[in-house]
Amino acid sequence: MAYVQCKPGLEVALRSDIIQDRDIQILSASYPGNPIITIINLYNDKNRQNNRATKLIRRLPLIPNQPTIIIGDWNIHHMLWANQDQVQHEQETIEMVE
Repeated sequence: MAYVQCKPGLEVALRSDIIQDRDIQILSASYPGNPIITIINLYNDKNRQNNRATKLIRRLPLIPNQPTIIIGDWNIHHMLWANQDQVQHEQETIEMVE
């Protein structure tokens, strides 16, 4: 679910044509005079094994050079963003960082 503040000229569309997944929502936002922005909101459910959102977004047919924002609850840990000296992370985390 997404909430959008109405503003004259702003158009936001749900992009279920790109992916239909319970843990990924994709929106396209356009405003006159600005490029279209793709917004990907995900929840990385660790219980889904091979169908985690972080694996699925790698296969999305995104448009090169189009601004894209990827946000959400990734449920992954890395020393780049954790306040811990010793952070255990999986191969999936390393691949996403790269």
